[in-house]
Amino acid sequence: MHTICQDGRSDVRDRQSPRLLPGPPKPTIVPMTQAAQPLRPPCHRPDLWIGPAGWSYADWKGRVYPPSTPSSFDSLQWIARFFDLVEVNASFYHIPPARLAEKWVTRLEEDPRFRFSVKLHRSFTHDSPGIDPARSRRFLDFLEPLRTAGRLGPILAQFPWSFRPTREHRDHLARLAELFFPLTLVVELRHGAWAPDRSGIDWNQLGIHPVSIDQPQVGDSIGPVLQADDRVQYLRLHGRNEASWFDRNAGRDQRYDYRYRVDELRPWVEALKSQKGKSRETYVITNNHFQGKAVVNALQMRALLGEEVPHFPRWLEEEFPELRSELRTAGATDPQPLSPSDTTTPSDPGAQEHEAKRSRKEKADGQAELFE
Repeated sequence: MHTICQDGRSDVRDRQSPRLLPGPPKPTIVPMTQAAQPLRPPCHRPDLWIGPAGWSYADWKGRVYPPSTPSSFDSLQWIARFFDLVEVNASFYHIPPARLAEKWVTRLEEDPRFRFSVKLHRSFTHDSPGIDPARSRRFLDFLEPLRTAGRLGPILAQFPWSFRPTREHRDHLARLAELFFPLTLVVELRHGAWAPDRSGIDWNQLGIHPVSIDQPQVGDSIGPVLQADDRVQYLRLHGRNEASWFDRNAGRDQRYDYRYRVDELRPWVEALKSQKGKSRETYVITNNHFQGKAVVNALQMRALLGEEVPHFPRWLEEEFPELRSELRTAGATDPQPLSPSDTTTPSDPGAQEHEAKRSRKEKADGQAELFE
C-alpha cells in the first residue's frame, strides 16, 4: 500500500512518533514590466507551492526558455511566470553570497507569493560528519535576505543512499536541527532503512520533517511513502530511470532523464489530497530536470491538484506534442501555449553569466550528489 505517515500534534517537546495510516495504492515501480508580470492564475490553495528543482539548465533553451534570448534574459523571472516555487540547487555545490539572494528578492519583488526552498551545501550532508562553524555562518547569511523578505521555504538536507540510521548519523541530524532552528528543515533520506516502519525515529521530537520521495526502486531504496505532519509536507519527484540511477558512468542528466506519465503521478496526488488542510504548508518539487521534463510534470501536478495551468512555453509543446492532451487528462480545462509576442522579461545584467558559471560547476560536481 501507498502509506501516509502523519502526526497531528504541534509541540516539538511533546510529539508522538509517526504512525502509519492506510492510503491510496502504491504506484507500480516502473518594479517588473507588464510583459514580465506572472502569468500564473491565482492559487486556490494558499498552503500549496509547486515548482521545479533549479532553473538554469542549458538544455532548457528552446524548450522551456525561448530559443533565442539576449544576454540579459532573466530565467528566474521567466520561471516565475509559471510556478510559485523553485528549489535552489546551486547552494549544494557552493554557498552563494547573500547579495545574490538579495537580487532574487528584488527581481521578484512584485510576486510576493513566490518562494525559494534551498538545498544545504554538500558539506552538511556528504563531505564529513562534522559541521564547520564558519561555513554554517556563511550559509545562514546567504539565507537571511530570503527569510527577512518572507520568501524562504524549507531548507533541504539531501543525504546520499549510503547515509543509514546509525547512532552517529542520528546525532548529526540532531545537530543540524539545532543549527537551523527555527527554520523549517526537511531531510531527504534515500535508503530503505529510514522508512517510517523501520527507523522508529521521532521526527517531531527532533524538529525535522522527512521528505517524501519518488525515486527508482533499486536495491533497498525507500519507497513512495507520503510523510506528513501538522507543519509541512515536502515531496520530491526524481523520476524512475532505474538503468542510470546507480550507474557511476552516468552523468547527472542521464540519471534524471525521465518523464512521468499522468497515471504515475495520480497516486501521489490522491495521497496529497487526502492530507489537505492537515499540514500548514505543502511543497511539490519536480527534480527530473533533463530537457524540461520537470516543467512538464510540474504543470501536470498543478492540474491534478486542482490548480489552473498557466499558458506554457510553446517550445515545450514542440518538444512534447502530447503536452496539451496530457494536461487535459490531468484536469486542465483549456491549456494553451504562450502567444509569440509574450516572450520577454526585464533585463538583469549579469544574471546569465552567473547562472552559466553555476551550471558548469554543477555538471562538474554532479557525480558527488548521489554517491559520496
